[in-house]
Amino acid sequence: MTETGAYGLPIPELAGNAIHPYHVFAVSLRLPPVTNGTKALINLKWMLLRNPPYNATIEIIESTVANGWNSPALSEFFEDLVNTAT
Repeated sequence: MTETGAYGLPIPELAGNAIHPYHVFAVSLRLPPVTNGTKALINLKWMLLRNPPYNATIEIIESTVANGWNSPALSEFFEDLVNTAT
């Protein structure tokens, strides 16, 4: 999981040990090859929503769901080419 955006947080130079009223994060999750994106989203929602700490409110807004991708096998020609390249 990668955080791709956030707001509601102070800049690091001013950050301290404090409670903030809200945080918003945009995240991207890179899935392994052939993983079903819809099932991964269902599991992620379950993990995040089942027991929020301190009665936090968690809202998940879906933007894009895609399956993991697996590159097809190289043809014999390209495999030989890759193996003999210097």
